[in-house]
Amino acid sequence: MTSIQVNELIKQELREEPDLTNVFGLNLGECLITPVRQTYLLDNDEEVELWTVLKDSAKGDSYYIFYDEKEEMYGLGVKSNQGMRNIGYYGTFLQTIYSM
Repeated sequence: MTSIQVNELIKQELREEPDLTNVFGLNLGECLITPVRQTYLLDNDEEVELWTVLKDSAKGDSYYIFYDEKEEMYGLGVKSNQGMRNIGYYGTFLQTIYSM
């Protein structure tokens, strides 16, 4: 899977949402990033490669949304002292936003 393909999955889902002007207080135009592969840690400290697709603010203590192409699900992550940490899967991109 490529960054372009991940981006297209998000665009396709967003086309189905009737009002995207202020999704959970996020300006998606500012928060969506070009998908980038990053290593995330699971609860057992196992490392997994996921696509980071959204950063909720410019601050360092932000939530991130990632896409797991193997699970075909989105989830939330945070930056920790050890790196990026997967804190849970929530389903679709919009379900993940609404879980924040």
